[in-house]
Amino acid sequence: MINIVFISVCIFWIFFSHQVAYYAVIAATGFKIETPLFFMKYDYLCFTVSWLLFFVVIVLTFFQKILPFWFALVLIILIRSLIKALARKRGCVKYRKIIADMLEYAKRNGEDTSSFQESLNMTDNEILKEARMRVRL
Repeated sequence: MINIVFISVCIFWIFFSHQVAYYAVIAATGFKIETPLFFMKYDYLCFTVSWLLFFVVIVLTFFQKILPFWFALVLIILIRSLIKALARKRGCVKYRKIIADMLEYAKRNGEDTSSFQESLNMTDNEILKEARMRVRL
Protein backbone atom coordinates (compact mmCIF):
# COMPACT_ATOMS: atom_id res chain seq x y z
CA MET A 1 0.00 0.00 0.00
CA ILE A 2 2.78 2.44 0.90
CA ASN A 3 4.47 1.73 -2.42
CA ILE A 4 1.35 2.76 -4.32
CA VAL A 5 1.11 5.96 -2.27
CA PHE A 6 4.81 6.63 -2.84
CA ILE A 7 4.57 6.17 -6.61
CA SER A 8 1.36 8.23 -6.82
CA VAL A 9 2.80 11.13 -4.85
CA CYS A 10 6.03 10.96 -6.86
CA ILE A 11 4.19 11.14 -10.17
CA PHE A 12 2.01 14.01 -8.96
CA TRP A 13 5.07 15.83 -7.59
CA ILE A 14 6.96 15.42 -10.88
CA PHE A 15 4.15 16.84 -13.00
CA PHE A 16 3.18 19.60 -10.58
CA SER A 17 6.76 20.74 -9.96
CA HIS A 18 7.52 20.74 -13.66
CA GLN A 19 4.52 22.95 -14.40
CA VAL A 20 5.33 25.35 -11.56
CA ALA A 21 8.97 25.65 -12.68
CA TYR A 22 7.84 26.14 -16.29
CA TYR A 23 5.41 28.90 -15.31
CA ALA A 24 8.09 30.50 -13.15
CA VAL A 25 10.46 30.71 -16.12
CA ILE A 26 7.75 32.23 -18.30
CA ALA A 27 6.87 34.76 -15.61
CA ALA A 28 10.54 35.62 -15.04
CA THR A 29 11.06 36.34 -18.74
CA GLY A 30 8.41 39.02 -18.50
CA PHE A 31 5.39 37.17 -19.89
CA LYS A 32 3.48 36.36 -16.71
CA ILE A 33 0.27 36.96 -18.66
CA GLU A 34 1.03 33.68 -20.50
CA THR A 35 0.66 31.68 -17.27
CA PRO A 36 -2.66 30.47 -15.84
CA LEU A 37 -4.68 32.90 -13.77
CA PHE A 38 -4.23 30.84 -10.60
CA PHE A 39 -0.44 31.00 -10.96
CA MET A 40 -0.60 34.72 -11.69
CA LYS A 41 -2.55 35.38 -8.49
CA TYR A 42 -1.10 32.74 -6.16
CA ASP A 43 2.38 31.87 -7.38
CA TYR A 44 3.65 31.67 -3.79
CA LEU A 45 1.03 29.00 -3.06
CA CYS A 46 2.14 26.96 -6.08
CA PHE A 47 5.77 27.11 -4.94
CA THR A 48 4.77 26.14 -1.40
CA VAL A 49 2.76 23.13 -2.58
CA SER A 50 5.64 22.09 -4.83
CA TRP A 51 8.08 22.16 -1.92
CA LEU A 52 5.64 20.37 0.38
CA LEU A 53 5.20 17.61 -2.18
CA PHE A 54 8.97 17.32 -2.45
CA PHE A 55 9.30 16.88 1.31
CA VAL A 56 6.45 14.35 1.38
CA VAL A 57 8.23 12.36 -1.33
CA ILE A 58 11.45 12.49 0.71
CA VAL A 59 9.65 11.23 3.81
CA LEU A 60 7.85 8.49 1.89
CA THR A 61 11.19 7.38 0.49
CA PHE A 62 12.13 6.00 3.90
CA PHE A 63 8.98 3.86 4.07
CA GLN A 64 8.73 2.49 0.53
CA LYS A 65 9.97 -1.01 -0.27
CA ILE A 66 10.61 -0.72 -4.02
CA LEU A 67 14.17 0.61 -3.91
CA PRO A 68 16.77 0.96 -1.17
CA PHE A 69 16.09 4.31 0.50
CA TRP A 70 19.53 5.74 -0.31
CA PHE A 71 19.11 4.92 -3.99
CA ALA A 72 15.60 6.38 -4.00
CA LEU A 73 16.88 9.59 -2.38
CA VAL A 74 19.58 9.99 -5.00
CA LEU A 75 17.03 9.25 -7.73
CA ILE A 76 14.62 11.86 -6.37
CA ILE A 77 17.34 14.50 -6.24
CA LEU A 78 18.33 13.67 -9.82
CA ILE A 79 14.68 13.84 -10.90
CA ARG A 80 14.35 17.24 -9.23
CA SER A 81 17.38 18.51 -11.16
CA LEU A 82 15.98 17.07 -14.38
CA ILE A 83 12.60 18.71 -13.72
CA LYS A 84 14.27 22.10 -13.35
CA ALA A 85 16.39 21.67 -16.47
CA LEU A 86 13.46 20.53 -18.61
CA ALA A 87 11.23 23.33 -17.31
CA ARG A 88 13.91 25.91 -18.12
CA LYS A 89 14.32 24.51 -21.62
CA ARG A 90 10.56 24.43 -22.18
CA GLY A 91 10.25 27.98 -20.81
CA CYS A 92 12.92 29.24 -23.21
CA VAL A 93 11.10 27.58 -26.12
CA LYS A 94 7.87 29.32 -25.05
CA TYR A 95 9.73 32.64 -24.75
CA ARG A 96 11.03 32.28 -28.30
CA LYS A 97 7.56 31.41 -29.56
CA ILE A 98 6.09 34.53 -27.96
CA ILE A 99 8.90 36.68 -29.38
CA ALA A 100 8.40 35.12 -32.83
CA ASP A 101 4.68 35.98 -32.65
CA MET A 102 5.54 39.53 -31.65
CA LEU A 103 8.05 39.71 -34.50
CA GLU A 104 5.42 38.64 -37.03
CA TYR A 105 2.98 41.21 -35.66
CA ALA A 106 5.61 43.95 -35.87
CA LYS A 107 6.48 42.98 -39.45
CA ARG A 108 2.81 43.15 -40.47
CA ASN A 109 2.53 46.63 -38.98
CA GLY A 110 5.80 47.86 -40.47
CA GLU A 111 7.48 48.43 -37.10
CA ASP A 112 11.16 48.03 -36.20
CA THR A 113 11.95 44.34 -35.59
CA SER A 114 15.62 44.53 -34.60
CA SER A 115 15.00 44.08 -30.86
CA PHE A 116 12.82 41.03 -31.54
CA GLN A 117 15.53 39.55 -33.78
CA GLU A 118 18.08 40.03 -31.01
CA SER A 119 15.79 38.30 -28.53
CA LEU A 120 15.23 35.39 -30.90
CA ASN A 121 18.98 34.90 -31.36
CA MET A 122 19.69 34.70 -27.62
CA THR A 123 20.87 31.39 -26.16
CA ASP A 124 18.97 29.68 -23.36
CA ASN A 125 21.61 30.80 -20.85
CA GLU A 126 21.29 34.41 -21.96
CA ILE A 127 17.50 34.25 -21.69
CA LEU A 128 17.70 32.77 -18.20
CA LYS A 129 20.36 35.28 -17.12
CA GLU A 130 18.16 38.14 -18.31
CA ALA A 131 15.19 36.59 -16.50
CA ARG A 132 17.17 36.36 -13.25
CA MET A 133 18.12 40.04 -13.57
CA ARG A 134 14.46 40.94 -14.19
CA VAL A 135 13.38 39.01 -11.09
CA ARG A 136 15.99 40.75 -8.93
CA LEU A 137 14.66 44.13 -9.99
